[in-house]
Amino acid sequence: MVPVLEAVPNFSEGRDPDWLREIVGVIAREGADVLDWSSDPDHHRSVVTFIGDPRTVEAASVAAAKRAMETIDLRRHAGVHPRVGALDVLPFIPLAGLTLKDAARSARSVGSRLAELGLPVYLYGHASTPPGRRLAPLRKGGFELLSEGFPEGREPDLLPEKWEHPGAHPSAGVTCVGARAALLAWNVFVEDVGEADLRGIASSIRETGGGFEGLRALGLVLPSSGRLQLSM
Repeated sequence: MVPVLEAVPNFSEGRDPDWLREIVGVIAREGADVLDWSSDPDHHRSVVTFIGDPRTVEAASVAAAKRAMETIDLRRHAGVHPRVGALDVLPFIPLAGLTLKDAARSARSVGSRLAELGLPVYLYGHASTPPGRRLAPLRKGGFELLSEGFPEGREPDLLPEKWEHPGAHPSAGVTCVGARAALLAWNVFVEDVGEADLRGIASSIRETGGGFEGLRALGLVLPSSGRLQLSM
């Protein structure tokens, strides 16, 4: 069986379709098969899904990270979705002939290469030590907090050699690289409730609030339309 690894990078750019086409091209030129891409101007975020053998997916991930680092400046970025990096999160998912341990190995390898590029890296999911670190605590305070300095106990797992900044990369922030099983993402528009009620719903249904196992949820207000969205 040919091993198949999936990567689903989330980039902090969702308003420039030319940029998205460029990043898809960067990934495809490394030989990866791009399955899907999407962007959202309110979230100011783009997501690309691609697959291939582990070596190809790793190379495509590094190339995309390098381009994001060169072209995205978080000091001029604002969106409703939490973010800490130009390449905000980079999960690896084993699809065929691979295990989560294999995906974690790819995540750590790519994380080391991103640190060589000049990006501080957090490892999460099955790639962290011990496994199971969650994204939400890593994103708390966003890029703005991490640019001032890393909070005590939240130092990155991987730092560039001779790192001279007190915190995140000045424009590209940090990147969270992980390994996980496949998941489904749903953005549901909600009507006839207020913003406070929406956030209360999100809090009550997410796993950390005592809700459904494995569920993460955010209540968001979309500035372009004023609509309320439950992102899960």
